[in-house]
Amino acid sequence: MSGPDRHRASPDRGASAVRGASPVRGASLDRGAPLHRIPCAPYVQPDPTLEAPPGAIADLERSIAGVTEPYERIALLIQLVRAWRGIDVSRVTRYARLLLRTARATGDADALCWALITATRAAVAIPNMRRAWRFLDEARSLSDHCTSLVCVAQIYHYRGIVFDYEFDTVRAYQELTLARGLAERSGHPTVLAYVLCTIVGVERQLGRPAAGLALLHEALGLARAGEDRELEIWIIGALGRAASDLEDTATALEYLGEAIERSEQLGLARALFRSRLHYATVLAQLGRVDEALEIERAALPDEHLATLRERTAFRAAMSQHCERVGRFDEAAEHVDAALTMFAEGGVPPSIDALVVRATVTLGLGDGAGAIAELERAIDEARRREEPLGVFFALEALAQMHEKLGNHAEALRCGKEYAALREQFTGAEAQREAARITMQAELDRAEREQERARVEAEVLERQLAERDRELAAASVQVGEAAELLESILREMRELASVSDPAARRSVRAIVRRVEGNRDSGSYWSRFDEQFERAHAGFTDELARRFPALTAMELRLCALLKLATPTKEIATLLGTSADNIEVYRYRIRKKLGLDRTTTFAQFFAEIGRLEPPVQPVRF
Repeated sequence: MSGPDRHRASPDRGASAVRGASPVRGASLDRGAPLHRIPCAPYVQPDPTLEAPPGAIADLERSIAGVTEPYERIALLIQLVRAWRGIDVSRVTRYARLLLRTARATGDADALCWALITATRAAVAIPNMRRAWRFLDEARSLSDHCTSLVCVAQIYHYRGIVFDYEFDTVRAYQELTLARGLAERSGHPTVLAYVLCTIVGVERQLGRPAAGLALLHEALGLARAGEDRELEIWIIGALGRAASDLEDTATALEYLGEAIERSEQLGLARALFRSRLHYATVLAQLGRVDEALEIERAALPDEHLATLRERTAFRAAMSQHCERVGRFDEAAEHVDAALTMFAEGGVPPSIDALVVRATVTLGLGDGAGAIAELERAIDEARRREEPLGVFFALEALAQMHEKLGNHAEALRCGKEYAALREQFTGAEAQREAARITMQAELDRAEREQERARVEAEVLERQLAERDRELAAASVQVGEAAELLESILREMRELASVSDPAARRSVRAIVRRVEGNRDSGSYWSRFDEQFERAHAGFTDELARRFPALTAMELRLCALLKLATPTKEIATLLGTSADNIEVYRYRIRKKLGLDRTTTFAQFFAEIGRLEPPVQPVRF
């Protein structure tokens, strides 16, 4: 199922979002509040840890009533939404609304974006994709005003997640690639690791398991660098699942066994539950169902720590494993527990759980009841517009009629099932065509990137050569200035011991040389080299500050090169004290305060310089 067309437009905020510009006063949030940024300690930890927040949920709920400071309140509400996410829909919805209301009241774009991301995570866990899109649209509209690059990365990360849920794999990959670039620039290792783990799932759908495996190893290193132990364990488990997909069951069990061992050592109960669940799944795939059930029974005490999606999938898996070994009563108990969890959470039961309940009912000897349950599951899947649910339920219904000897009904269901399969085959062909197109685009982008890299290397060599030439010109200017000063000293000494007529002649020569010392050809060479290295700098400075004299413009050029005051004095044939006077006058003409250095100001002027033209091949 694909999302509305308005969500399929290419990201138009990529360039602006990475600027990290401060919020602009006068812009408005959803409710018209002014945007601003209140200096404070970070109110959100962007760490995507998978463990429940520290402290009992009841303690968090008691503490929220006494907190009035908005940012502390936002932090607590984020923890509560994460704690109840996927467990209790009514509670998580209530806390998410309160979180959004509190964040909007601050007028802080960062605070509201983090709140919207948290609300999106809750909506995805329910799942409620329409609500998730609404939150993501609002967050994306505010991304230009965010000061946190991590926050912007997470916006595009969750856009990719939601597109993936809607089976739009190509669009999901594009959004996640953008999120990866932003996460890399943010310098936050665990956020980048989390994004990479999401990309792994998309790579799997694109038929590139090797690429996914490489990403998981990269994510594992990032999780260790960020010291997020639970994320590290989760990735080790993901490596086990990836090995299982590649039919390397020995490696899969090794990884998953390591995940279980690490979880037990660190006392991470939720990570331990997940690791046991995946370990049991692989054992069942190998036909070792009794061992799988033993592992699942050991995981039961930690079931309450998982999300609703995880707990119901866990119970459905246990039910199927019990059914495979003929324990139908126990199978019914587990699938009924899953359906109860759905009802208590306020979430409609998954079609998979309904299909499992029907097959268990058949195992208990109630064929008519099983047929009725499957037909209700098909009707429910059609009502929800879940074609995959209809597909699998029809397959189960056709097989069930065949077992019961209802051959005509089995044939009818089989035809309907085959028609749906043809539709999915066509959709799969379209996805494959889109994947091939995207792969071609990726290959082209890689070629462009390689070309840009070569051009950058050439430009770097050219700039390095220009810097060397400029340095050589500067040295020549200094040497010429020192030589001229030495000659002038000798001429002054000669004037002091000469007869009056010779003295007057020497002094006239000294005055003439001193008056024309700045017009030497060495300065022309320096100016030429400086213009090549910093094109347009002097012209732009003269245009913006016409009060600057030629001497002051030359001094500005030397200051941009970070030339020491003593060397500048030698080059210009004056004293260091005079250079300080010049610096003071230039600072006044430029309107600089004491907190702004020449280097900072001239860097700003430098950004106005026209770019160097790339070398064409």
